[in-house]
Amino acid sequence: MRSARLGKILGDLRASTGRTVVVVLSITVGVTAVGMVVGARSLMLRALDESRREGAFASATLYTDPFPARLAQGYETRRVVHARVGSRDLVLSSLPQRLARVTPEHGAWPPPLGTIAVERSSHLAGTVRLVLPDGVVRSVRVSGTVHDVNVPPTRTYDVLSAYATTATLARLGAGTRPNELLLHVDGGRRDAEAAAARARRMLEAHGVRVQQTIVPKPGAFWAEDPVRAMVLLLTVLAVVCLVMSAFLVVNIVSALVTQQTRQIGVMKAIGARAPATAGLYLATAGLYGLGALVLAIPLAAVAALALVTYSAGLINLNVPSFELTWPVLAVELVAAIVLPLLAASAPVAIASRITVREAIARHGTADGGVATIVGFGFLSAATRLALANTVRRKRRLLMTGGTLALAGAVFIGVLSVRSSLYRTLDEGALYHRYDVDVALDRAYPAGAVERSALSVPGVVRAEAWSVTGAHLVRPDGSESQTFSVVGAPPGSTLLRPLIVRGRGLRPEDRGAVVVNTDVLDSEHGLAPGDVVRLAFEGGRTERRRVVGIAQRIVAGPVIYASSSGGPARRLVVVARPGVDEAGVESRLTARLALHGIRVASARTSDELGRLDRTNFGTIVSFLLAMAGLLAAVGGLGLAGMLSINVLERSREIGVLRAVGARTGDVLQLVIVEGLVVAALGAAVAAPAGWLVGRGLSDAVGRLFLGAPLRFSYPGSALLIWLGLTVALAVAASWIPARRAAQLTIRDILAYE
Repeated sequence: MRSARLGKILGDLRASTGRTVVVVLSITVGVTAVGMVVGARSLMLRALDESRREGAFASATLYTDPFPARLAQGYETRRVVHARVGSRDLVLSSLPQRLARVTPEHGAWPPPLGTIAVERSSHLAGTVRLVLPDGVVRSVRVSGTVHDVNVPPTRTYDVLSAYATTATLARLGAGTRPNELLLHVDGGRRDAEAAAARARRMLEAHGVRVQQTIVPKPGAFWAEDPVRAMVLLLTVLAVVCLVMSAFLVVNIVSALVTQQTRQIGVMKAIGARAPATAGLYLATAGLYGLGALVLAIPLAAVAALALVTYSAGLINLNVPSFELTWPVLAVELVAAIVLPLLAASAPVAIASRITVREAIARHGTADGGVATIVGFGFLSAATRLALANTVRRKRRLLMTGGTLALAGAVFIGVLSVRSSLYRTLDEGALYHRYDVDVALDRAYPAGAVERSALSVPGVVRAEAWSVTGAHLVRPDGSESQTFSVVGAPPGSTLLRPLIVRGRGLRPEDRGAVVVNTDVLDSEHGLAPGDVVRLAFEGGRTERRRVVGIAQRIVAGPVIYASSSGGPARRLVVVARPGVDEAGVESRLTARLALHGIRVASARTSDELGRLDRTNFGTIVSFLLAMAGLLAAVGGLGLAGMLSINVLERSREIGVLRAVGARTGDVLQLVIVEGLVVAALGAAVAAPAGWLVGRGLSDAVGRLFLGAPLRFSYPGSALLIWLGLTVALAVAASWIPARRAAQLTIRDILAYE
């Protein structure tokens, strides 16, 4: 009896090799997607854990004016110099000790006297010419590379990083007094803020100005939020792939039991019980899943490793050694075996309960009988028959159309996230309203800075902004990290951050501020209408009313205010239309230097725009790759449905051939049916894609930027999906259509 059951199961699988291949491939794609995401998540979490151990992240960092090292006994200190190599900024640091460590990779460590080691993402070699803050140019040789997980890589931040001994800094004339203090605190963020506040007060008591205090999320890698956003999206898309695969299993098993209704009746007539009958078809579904599992395990492992390797390279992490862990295997096992069994259980349960009389009397016809299409006399007979066949099996049409609609909705939603990301950049990036952004090495009179800028050929407008540090003093007396307070002239049209709650600054505002969403990371619950107490450099405190919340665009925690006309540390200029921005930047920095105004860094809006689009484009590339998987699963589902339909309608096709139908008519019959199903799926995907896109855009925005993205529903996405589904329909229809057209009338009419 066991051998007979096994023979039937294997015979069913061999009877339609194409159907078996389609369903196994579909499940494989879904399981591979889930296994890839789960495996990549496991690898990425290990990489983040290793980065914490490797980098020994500081709990707080204070950036100060140079001070005697003896003042900071018990603290870790460092000398940091902001230099330039050509047109690029370079941060040159003394060697780390216990905190914010780097890992030597190539060359001697510590770097020999008179040489520097560079961060591996900086890609510097040979001898470089450093322009120090005082304008002095020094040549120095690169003796090696290191890996530093404490700072973003050059690709993301566009700032070079290098390290040298204190003796080398002295030889270069860059100074040796520390100007950075690092702390490690056991506890949460408030504990780190309290320790940083004590260190700041200690330094200020000795007359040392503390420019900024940074207190990050405890133990958090700098790119943790983007990684979380990427994992969220990939997880959603992987689950969708799996659900679509389950729909195909339901279709295949339903078709199999419908096709074999008479066989079920015969088995019951000779004594087979419902559990035994159900076991045969559940075993078939299990074998589908087992075949998919064998294929998916290595594919998912390779895909996970490739995904993590690519992702880690973008954010400068080391890729951990690959391990096939039991939790990942368990998820793949459930996805490949349990889910197909659950998907098949409903149609199998229905079929196993059928009586002998019903089974023998039924011929496996459509769910709702034979459909007819009337009122379309202008269509050919083959087209009308194809339309009738499309709605003949309503349950199968619902499943296949639903699969395509689900794939289309997520595909359109993914492209909506891409469009929303770029719209958010276009609307919210500050640099889009000016052409060159210049950071000064210290504060200078605003009027003198603006006059110098306006004397540069090609500059038509200049604004000098104040930039100062301030921390919040909370009602309980605790103090926050330092926020950058950026002040522009009242009514400025060049400083208009994207407001997500409340309103922006008005010319008549006095004592009003706008905070960006990065500020909310530490100041939970801060909202428009709240009054905050700001403590500025020098001990001055002011009460300000928050009137709005602005979305950050990789800007860090910033508070926007109206400038009172004091000293400026930032300059933005607008160039005459058609003038080369890079040329304006070069002439501007030279003119400022001529007037005794030193530039810390200068960038054009084009440079910043390209950098941000590159960073945002990374997550988009992952989304598009997963959207391709969705399209593949949808195409497999459509191919499976059409293959089943051709198989079931073999006699019908034979009759058509017997009465004179040509090969082209049979091809049209199948291809039109595929196109109709694809069109129905696209019609449902259009509104569903809007909902999916809105939800994904909000989720990505909150994880990536602290607020929902400026949603954009691209009409081109619907057109792309419609074109893609038409191509899938034709491709999926062609093979079963050709097979049907090539069958002889004798073979077709002999089919049972």
